[in-house]
Amino acid sequence: MMNKIKQVLAVAIVVLLVSCDKDFNTIGTDLVGGNHFNVVEQSDFKIQTTNVRLDGAHPVQTNNLPYNVLGVYNDPVYGTTTANILTQVGLSEYGKEFEENATLKKVILSIPYYSRKIATDENGVGEYELDSVYGNTAINLKMYRSNYFLNEFDPNTDFEDRQNYYSDANTDPAINLMSHNTDLLFEKNDFLPTADEFEVDWTDEDGEPQEARYSPRLRDSLNLDLNDFQWVLDPANQEAMASANNFKDFYRGVYFEATALGAEGVLAGLDLSEADIEVVYEYPDLDNPGEFKEGAIKILFSGNSVNTFENTFGYTEAPDKIYLKGGEGAMAILDLFSGPDDDGDGVSNELEDLRNRSLIINEANLEFYVDQTTVEGGESEPERIFLYNLERDKVLLDYNFDQTSSSNPVYSKTTHLGKLERDDLGNGVKYKIRITEHITDLIKNDSTNVSLGLIVSNNVTLLGSSALKTPVVIGNDDEVVNNDADPDNDENNDVEYVLSSSVNTHEGTVLYNENAVDDTKRLKLKIYYTEEEN
Repeated sequence: MMNKIKQVLAVAIVVLLVSCDKDFNTIGTDLVGGNHFNVVEQSDFKIQTTNVRLDGAHPVQTNNLPYNVLGVYNDPVYGTTTANILTQVGLSEYGKEFEENATLKKVILSIPYYSRKIATDENGVGEYELDSVYGNTAINLKMYRSNYFLNEFDPNTDFEDRQNYYSDANTDPAINLMSHNTDLLFEKNDFLPTADEFEVDWTDEDGEPQEARYSPRLRDSLNLDLNDFQWVLDPANQEAMASANNFKDFYRGVYFEATALGAEGVLAGLDLSEADIEVVYEYPDLDNPGEFKEGAIKILFSGNSVNTFENTFGYTEAPDKIYLKGGEGAMAILDLFSGPDDDGDGVSNELEDLRNRSLIINEANLEFYVDQTTVEGGESEPERIFLYNLERDKVLLDYNFDQTSSSNPVYSKTTHLGKLERDDLGNGVKYKIRITEHITDLIKNDSTNVSLGLIVSNNVTLLGSSALKTPVVIGNDDEVVNNDADPDNDENNDVEYVLSSSVNTHEGTVLYNENAVDDTKRLKLKIYYTEEEN
């Protein structure tokens, strides 16, 4: 009996040790192989970074983004960005027949902000927290009727390709002339988003008072002149309002224009698919002489939309810094293992050496330290930066392996794309980007050592790409040449897209690169590996 007990205990101890070893490997540094304790850290690999200033030279595609930004934002380093919106509109109902003798009663603009309900009090009033709203100084906001027709397809390609519009659209004289300064529909000279819930009282068909509650939004009556919407009830426009195509040509869109009232401002991310202009009219109640009924139709912000950016950037680049700014701002190109290639085979000596050894990659990461002497710490610092395959405009393997997720994108993919680490004062210290799978693929599978793009992002789950109006050419004196790039392959010679994840972002930061004098803050590729004995 005692022998059996000893046997059971021995098996249990072995199982426990194996389980502990497995947990350590998975949660810790992913160590595999026999020698778990002879881990080598190497961080002397050659890295080359190149700053790319998009502003002016490389406008970004801004039509049909996941969401738009509107307002004025003053970045402590990069200066002021003014974001305006030109968008098509549609109707909630086409071919609607309006009652006889109908007259306009009111017109209400409603544009919700991104927000989260965090509590509800005993009276049913919701408490909200705003998202994607930056700055706290009121600006002037105007909305015009636009006379510019936004094409869905490009006439220069016989309408086979979709039409792209870019962040510098306001510099096009035709767009600038026809998109605004025509019919002013709305003006608010103290626009400043708040987290207040909207309560609207109304009366139902039985004359009973009702109450509706709306999440935080810009909601206001367009009381400049109701005649601006008289076209809605004009019988002569029946054909123009019969279909979406007819209406797009008749009422081509609206233009939102933001203007700063001082040195600061406010900028808000807007989901225009949830916005509308409600046109309320009344008409005689034939069953009750002297009384009226109400009807409504909504103008929807649907179809093509374009964000335009006007920047006043005036920063000067330093040779030991990386400059990142969202929108039509700044990005960087990274080339890993960019040292000499003595045999001219397109693979650097150091990468070739790693490939020729029996290595097990336990972990690999890049640490980007914030230049705290330049960056004004605090809320103006972006929480996330994004590293991706620049030549394919795709995420790295580590992105797909990262299972961290959250309803708030700030907390998604944080194992791979580490969130900004802050000090006790709330100032940014560094970003840690884990690229273990990417480096393993380079070394063990001999995959191509592509150039990497580095951008800021306020939503790392957005993976679409936006074209650059003027591509960044890799290979001239100003840009970087990728060691593994094939000079005969056009795909390797131009950077034609940037991830849309940064186009909607307004914030910026400055990081130390591989030339930093302070070794503790210098950009390094750190690889932790074990080497199998032959």
